[in-house]
Amino acid sequence: MVTICQNEHYQFKSEENIFRMNKTGSYRVARLTLDKHWISFKLHELRNLLYVFYIITIQLLMNTEALSDVQAYVNAAMASDNYVEPAPTASRSIIYRQLFEELKLPV
Repeated sequence: MVTICQNEHYQFKSEENIFRMNKTGSYRVARLTLDKHWISFKLHELRNLLYVFYIITIQLLMNTEALSDVQAYVNAAMASDNYVEPAPTASRSIIYRQLFEELKLPV
């Protein structure tokens, strides 16, 4: 955010795509460009997106840490017809009762 305000810009090139982000003028608007497609954001909208990305990053970290607990639970739940209590050490960020019900839905 700071570098946009200082009239600098980002550019990332890969073999297939070019991603650029730059300030479009004195209206505090940033333009994100991917190849020939672009979208404009007001800088406060980009700041809000940064907050959302932070929340998504934290959620992804929590889910990644719970992956082994979920795998163990799925193995136990698939072998049972009744609700299986999760291990006492299982991640608290997963709603196991809902997971069990979804696993038992007919395909």
